[in-house]
This record gives sequence, C-alpha cells and structure tokens, in this order.
Amino acid sequence: MKPPTRRFSLSSLALSLSLLFTIPPPSQAVSNSDSSVPERLSSTFSELREQGFAGFVVVAKDGEIIFADGAGLANAETNRPFTLDTQIDTLSITKTFTGMVAAQLITLGDLSPSDTLKDFFPDIPSDKADISLHQLLTHTSGFVSVLGSDTNEDDQETFLSQAFSSALLFEPGSDYAYSNVGYSIVAVLIEKVTETSFEDHLIDAYLSPAALTHTGYMRAYDDRLAAHDVRMRSLIDASWGGHSPNWHLMGNGGLVSTPREMISWLASYSRGEIVSPEAVALAHQPHVLEGEGASSHYGYGLVVEDHPEYGQIFWHNGGSRHFNSHWREHADHGYTLFVTTNAHTVSADMASLAMEAALFENDFEIRPRIRRLSDPVALPDTAFGVFAQKFLDTVAQESPLIWQNFIDTRLSENMLSHASRDQYLETFQTLHNDFGVATLIGWKSKENKVILVVQRPDSGESMRIILDLDDLLSPNYLTSFDVRSG
Repeated sequence: MKPPTRRFSLSSLALSLSLLFTIPPPSQAVSNSDSSVPERLSSTFSELREQGFAGFVVVAKDGEIIFADGAGLANAETNRPFTLDTQIDTLSITKTFTGMVAAQLITLGDLSPSDTLKDFFPDIPSDKADISLHQLLTHTSGFVSVLGSDTNEDDQETFLSQAFSSALLFEPGSDYAYSNVGYSIVAVLIEKVTETSFEDHLIDAYLSPAALTHTGYMRAYDDRLAAHDVRMRSLIDASWGGHSPNWHLMGNGGLVSTPREMISWLASYSRGEIVSPEAVALAHQPHVLEGEGASSHYGYGLVVEDHPEYGQIFWHNGGSRHFNSHWREHADHGYTLFVTTNAHTVSADMASLAMEAALFENDFEIRPRIRRLSDPVALPDTAFGVFAQKFLDTVAQESPLIWQNFIDTRLSENMLSHASRDQYLETFQTLHNDFGVATLIGWKSKENKVILVVQRPDSGESMRIILDLDDLLSPNYLTSFDVRSG
C-alpha cells in the first residue's frame, strides 16, 4: 500500500509540510471476524497509548460506533481528557466538506466542472483565466500549495489578489500538485453561486439538517470543548491566530468538529443523506492520479485507493504543528475510522493505519516519532553558507527587530510584493516556535537552492528547509523558502 502522503498548510507564510512514512505490508490475508473486532481494536489502542498516542480514536461499522476511546489530555491545563465530544481541528479534511458541497452544487446545476475562473473574474490574469473548477478540485490547477499564514487576518480580497498574482507551478491540467490555495478559491466560487458565506452555506444547507451542531468555523466553535495543543494553547489560538479563520484557511483547512460528529457525518455523507447520491458518486470518483507512479487517485476532496486486500478505501488526512487528524472509509466492509491527536509522538496517520490493521487481523509496527538526536554539523564559510547561517540565526532569535531587519535587507522585491512585512513577522514568529532551537544536522546545495536539515531537540523530528536564492555564487536575497518534514 502506498504510504499516505498529504501536503498541508502550516501556521506560517509560504510553508508546507509533507507527512511521509513507510508502512509495513500486511502479514496475512484479510479475515475480518466481526465478533473479535472490538477486542482487537482495544488491544491495539492500548499499545498506541503505551507508545505515547494522545488523542481520540473512533471506529464505526455501517455507521454504528463499535469502538471509541481516548488517551492523553485535550487540555493539560485543566486536566480535561479527550472524549467523543472534544472539538478538534479537522485541518485538510476540510477539503472533504468542500468537495461534498461543490459536488452537490454541480448536480444541482449551480456549478459545472467546466466552469472557469474567467467566468467569475473577468479581469483575471490570462494564465489563470481558463483554470476550471474540476482542476481546482483535483489539484491540477497549477496553483501553489500555500500563499499566506493560517493565523493572520487576510480577507478574501487580499487572498485573491495574492493568488491571482502568484506564479503557477505548471500549465493547468498538465500535472498534479496538492494545493490549499485551489480549495480556498473553490470556497470563493461557492460563495458566489450561493450568495452567502461558505460557512453559512455549509452549516445551513448540510450540517444543521443532519443535527451536526459542533462542526464549522466560528459559528460552531466552543472553547469549552476545544482541544488545546501541547503548549496549552487553545484551538482558536493555535489554528486560527485567536480570531476568525482567514482566507488562507477557508475551504481548505481549519474546520472544527468532534469525533462523534465526524463519524456521523461520514456515514450520512456516504449514504447520500446529506447530499444526493449523484453528488456522492461524483465526489468519490477517482478523477486524477496523485502524481506519477502513485497508487491512489484524488476525487473531489478525498483520496480514492484500491487496496489489493482491503478493497476500496476513501480517505483524507490533515496536519499542522499543533494537530493531526485522519479519516478512512472501507467501502467494501462498512468500516469507518476517525483519529485525531494534539501530539506528534504517534501521529493520527500512524494510529489510523494501526487500527485498520487490527480490523483485518494484520500485524502493524507502531513507531513513535521520538528519534535519537544526531550530531550537529557546520555550514561552510562560503557565500551561500553565510546566508543560510544568517537565516538560521535569525529564526533562532525571538526578536521582532532582528526579524524585521532580515525582512528589510534579505527578502527579494518579489517576496515583499506578495505579502506585508507584518505577515512576514508572523511567519518568523511561527518559524521560531516550530524549530528555532533546532540543530543543523545536514545540508547540501543544488542549483540556486540551499537545503538544510534541522532536528528538533524535544522530539528528534527532522525537517528540511529549502532556501531559494537569487544568486547562488553571491546570494543577497531570499526569493522563497519551504519547510518540509523528514
């Protein structure tokens, strides 16, 4: 089985994170004895807890919950445990909701997969004019993954200005690249045809009729129920910046829900009770292969995978530095899983695969992400080495004045034209929080890029920082940067 790999936005500007781990192959054929399933799930969950999992797991059979349990604390400050009704961040699983709404509007005739951006924005730049709704929904539009911080307060106009002035990764329709930006634009189109806000339409037309009262954005948020991250920051602070979610999140991430409502929604959605069966079928089609050599396809807001033993699986995940969530539906067996966590020692992705293996009586090795710390290395005393060290030193300092100086003297004019200095200050704050005290354990240069590998001392987690410089031989300006796991 191909490892789940999903690009998702972080709470920082122009950052992205790829989650990738290797899954051992199933050791035996699927047997799925219903009478012993709860016992196997309970045993596996106990092992997850022992390995450091903190969060909640819920498993349903034909829509009925057969297992639900939590570990760790949803709020360490108040000693509040995880429960079925803990409000969590669904992160990029938000795209499944957006894909559902878009599919329903298509079947109603309010939208068409062939609708293009020029149909809604007559003055859009020519390179983006013919991008279709279908391409936005299937990550084949060419838009980049992330343009702005999850935690600032950019409105729709600011977001669209950044999106329409950004460079495309490829000719629309010619390739696949996971894009949060594309799904936020889908949310904009939904607002245009429904003449209401994306959140209001989602809640009033789909969620409220299904009695889902704790799923949404600010209308649904309840601080008394919400999970906190390991630094004891509330969900609204960690995920949204302490205010309503901005347009770098809308439609692509940041939606809140509870484990109980996620399982209920997934069952109702797949049965054609929230939207029409035609909309379900449209969203669940394997529209586009997820990159060259991939074994899975992307539908509208979800992944479609045909497993040689488990049969057809629909799934999506999402993550940030604060939270991680994952849902999986086994269409041929009637099982649905939802896992969420506020710690990364054992991710929701790994926990969901462990519970999946328990369903089908297969072995699975749970591997915590605590790793041995590596020995530090030094950058060379060259132009690119000096620049890279300056970047790391700047991130390590919790000083807005130092960050401001780097922004003013080291960012290219192109970068400064796409975001304000305040937004970049937010970015450096997030970078400092995420890996400001990390150790450099490796580096290499490639063309006009410098690739740094740093390791967090608290978890041993490694990250790659990719710096794009305007001139490798005499670098003076940073033209872009990217942060990835592993």
